[in-house]
Parts: sequence; C-alpha cells; structure tokens
Amino acid sequence: WERDFPLSKISGDHILLESQFYLAAGNPQRAYGLLRAYCDLVDASSYLPDAAKLLVDCMTRLNRPAAEIRTYAHGLRNRLEFHPVARELDLILQELP
Repeated sequence: WERDFPLSKISGDHILLESQFYLAAGNPQRAYGLLRAYCDLVDASSYLPDAAKLLVDCMTRLNRPAAEIRTYAHGLRNRLEFHPVARELDLILQELP
C-alpha cells in the first residue's frame, strides 16, 4: 500500500509544494482548499507553520472578509504560540482592518 499511498504525501511537504504550484498557476481557491484541510486536520507537523502563512496569504488573495482572516489567523497563532511564525501572524493581524 505504500506505493499507492505514500506517507510522505501526508507527513512531507507535498501539500505545500502543490499549493505553491496552484498559486503560481493562478488558482488560489484550489490552494486554499488544500491548505485549509491541512491546517485544520494536522495537529503537529514541521510544515504546519509554513502552511499557516501560506493559508493566510491565500485567504487574502481570495478577498475573504477581514473578520474571517483575523479569526482564523488568531486560532493558528494560538496553536503556534512558541514558534517564530507566531510573530509573523501577529504582524498580519495588526495589518488587517
């Protein structure tokens, strides 16, 4: 089963690379779906901080309401409280209207 469904697709940076591809291809909605599922369902991963930053970027590109971005970014910031990305999320939260 490892050949059909390699664990690297879940535990590696596959989601981030695929999301970056969709963003470069001009499809932020597809990237948003991948990243939102990843951030919601993965509790601990070394790629979670990068996924969180990319997800907030997708939300901004998709012109999501500022309240929605703020709420979600605040939740991500609390989950990543002791990671350096928390400071970046703080800056994003300060820039939102």
